[in-house]
Formats: sequence, structure tokens, C-alpha cells
Amino acid sequence: MNNEKKNMNIGIIGSGNIGVAAARLFITAGHSVAMSNSRGPETLQGLVADLGATAHAATVEDAAKFGELVLIAIPFGRYETLPADAFSGKIVMDADNYYPKRDGQFPELDADRTTSSELLAVHLPQARVIKAFNTIRSQDLATEANTSLPVDEQRAIFVAGDDAEAKRIVMNLIEQIGFGAVDTGTLAVGGRQQQPGTEIYGRDLTMFMERMKKAAKGNELDITSDEDLAIGIMNLISIEEHLFLTANKTGKDHYYDLLLEVREMRKELLKKIVVSFEGEVWCVSKHLLASSMRLMEVGTKELKINGIAKAKPYFEKSYRLFRMFWETVLQQPARKDSGQQLAVPLKPEVVLFYEPTCPDCKLLDSFLASNGLNAMFSIARKDVTSDPGNRAEMETVQRNCMNGVEKREVPFVAQEGKCAMGEKDSIKFFKNLMWEKVKESRTTMESLLVKGGVPAHVKTHVENHNKMVDAALNCCKE
Repeated sequence: MNNEKKNMNIGIIGSGNIGVAAARLFITAGHSVAMSNSRGPETLQGLVADLGATAHAATVEDAAKFGELVLIAIPFGRYETLPADAFSGKIVMDADNYYPKRDGQFPELDADRTTSSELLAVHLPQARVIKAFNTIRSQDLATEANTSLPVDEQRAIFVAGDDAEAKRIVMNLIEQIGFGAVDTGTLAVGGRQQQPGTEIYGRDLTMFMERMKKAAKGNELDITSDEDLAIGIMNLISIEEHLFLTANKTGKDHYYDLLLEVREMRKELLKKIVVSFEGEVWCVSKHLLASSMRLMEVGTKELKINGIAKAKPYFEKSYRLFRMFWETVLQQPARKDSGQQLAVPLKPEVVLFYEPTCPDCKLLDSFLASNGLNAMFSIARKDVTSDPGNRAEMETVQRNCMNGVEKREVPFVAQEGKCAMGEKDSIKFFKNLMWEKVKESRTTMESLLVKGGVPAHVKTHVENHNKMVDAALNCCKE
């Protein structure tokens, strides 16, 4: 990201922990802020005095009008109280999250038909809404900015939006204040990835790890699980070292036997990550993990004795070695004759068409899993064309599928053997990516019936499922 520097006016709606932490960072970066809350500017005089000369208190409406960018950091349930006209033309950074117990129930969010940021964008139709600052805890926002670190080592803040220019400006701002900006996609796609309960929500992820994950996907390596495995291997290496020292200190040879057993276990597990290698990469990988673990332990001792200032250099070097391990592993070519494969997420084997209200769908999914199969999902709604709400839901599903965010990977609806919506795009996508998979799915499901042992209620659903697949195939086979 090209870190353009321009002093800006930034309005902040909400004077809670996120709003105040962000205000301090914006001011440090040279920007001016207008603070507001629901109680009125007179309640903010002490805060703005503490923030300094480039901060002032304002009403919500005036703060929105003041800012070229406006940060919204209020409980999501109050978003409809925002004066829409005041946000016209503004870049809005949406830091809100939907918590039903606090905000009340929003059926469209509970059903995953849309995202909280998309609802905000509907309420502020003339604003350019960007989801940002919602995945990081306020205490981390306040303490973990570091403009001196390379961007790959900075704490990540995730950004989603439909306006590329507005997103670029927000990402530049994030980098100015000392964080790494990670683009997660559109509001529909990235907005879902940034919601509470997702993998990245509240996680202490650096830009490096995000890029390693993306690189891993390109190499078919599931770095999420293999990162945990690597940490386990680090501990095994540490055990080897301690068994060696114990054997020498006690003079008892059986500790060497234990060392060999642990070593063989460690070698076996390391092969799951370092599948193929050139030169001395195998040994380099092992020693990078060993050194990372040792420096981590030294840092932990320093932390206990002398505090974080003394410990942090060891922790930073330990993490740098851990990063070097992944950089080394991901650069290795896969060897076809190795007899091993990089760890990959399980591939779905059955395309399961389902109706959201059908209680048998979960039973069928469980039955498939018990037979060693995985299901990818699509929605089949008989009333999709007659109910505008259903059509909107299906359009959302189709859009998300096309962007690769949903587990439901077939953006297709069959109704009595006909494409019920999105015919051109659905057929194109269906033919290109799913044709052989759906035919294979049909065969697999039929084989389950022949196999026997299928509960009657599941058998009925399998038969209905196959009829739906047949309708889909007939619809798109021309």
C-alpha cells in the first residue's frame, strides 16, 4: 500500500473505548478529530482537553459533517438513529458489531441474509461504507500500533468495502497509525469474514501471517492447522534437548532411549509440513523451529525476572525465526514422487441441495459424514420466484458463491427442472466448475441407497435430493 500522507478531518461517532483509542492514534498521525456521543458535546469537554488542540467536541450530526472520514463506533442496535443526510459523500469506517443480546434481534442478520455493514450502508445511502476497526479489541488498538515495524510484522486490521477508492484511503490511514491493513473483499464477502465468531475476529494476527495464509492456499497448504502442528514440533524439539541434558546430568542411559523415541515422532510430524526440500532445507527447518522455541523460553524467563522490556527482544527474534520457517517451507516445490502430499482441506464430495427449513438436511449431512463424505451446499427453494424476500436471499447467496465466500458453492436454484433465477451467470458458473462434481454427486448418492442400511427418513431425503440434482442437470445440460 502506498502510504500517502495527508492531514485529514475525522469525525468520530461514539466516545467509548474504540472511539477514544482511534482518536488518539489519528491525532498522533497528524489528523484532527471531532468527538461525539449520544449524550451531547458538553459531556466530552474533559476528553477533548486530554486529547489536545486538534480535537474538539461536537454533536453527532456536526461530527459527521466535519469529517472527510467518519468512524462509527456505537452499539449496532442504534445505527438507525444516525442522521443519514449528515453522512452524504463521507467515507464511513464502520467499527460496529452485531451482538443480539445487546442490540436486539435482527432477523435478516440471524438468517445470514445480509451483514450489519450492508444494513448500515442502506441506512446511509449517500455514504461510502467501509468495514474497519471492528475485529480488534480496544486495548489492543490502544497499545499495539507500531509505525517502526515493517508492515509485514505489524498487527493486522481488516478492511472490507465495495468502494475501491474509499477502501484505499482507509487502508492508508490504518498504515499511518501503525497497523497493517488487510483487504478482505466486499461488504458482503469481507463483512462476513470480519463478524464476531469468525477466524479473524479478535485474533492477534500480523500482516505476515495473513500473507502466509494466502500463500498457503496457493500451495494447497492448510497453514491454520499446520501452524499448530509446527508449534507442537517445537515443543518436541525442546523435549529432545531436555532429555539429552537429563541423561548427561543423571548418567541414566534410558533417557537416551526416550530421546530417540521423541526424535522419531518429531521427524514423522515434521514430514507432514516439510514435504519436499532441496539442499539442507530439512535441517534448516528443524533448527529454525528449535531456535525459535529456545528464544521463546529465554524470553519467558526474562519476562518473569526483568519484565517485558527485557523479554520483548527475545520474543521478537523468536517470532522472526518462526516466520523464517514458514517462508522456507512455502518456497519448497512439491515433489510428485515423494509419496506424500501437502496438507489440504477436505474436498466436498457431494453437492447437497437443501431447503433452509428442512429438518432432514442436517440428518442427511450427518449421514454423509458418517460415510466419510463431505457435503457442499446449495439452496433449493420452490417458492423462490413468488416471494421477493426469497429472491433477495438467493441473490445474496449467488453473489457470495460467485465471490467464493460461502460454503454453499453452487449459485443455482432449480424449480421444476428450470433455472429459477440468475440463469446466465448460474449456468456459466455451474457448467465451468460444478458439472462433473454434480454428476459424481448424483452417482454417490445413488450408491448410498444401493449400499443399504440407510434410515427410512434419510432415504426419503436422499431420493428427493437426487430428483433435485436431476432437475439441475437437466436445466444446465444444453
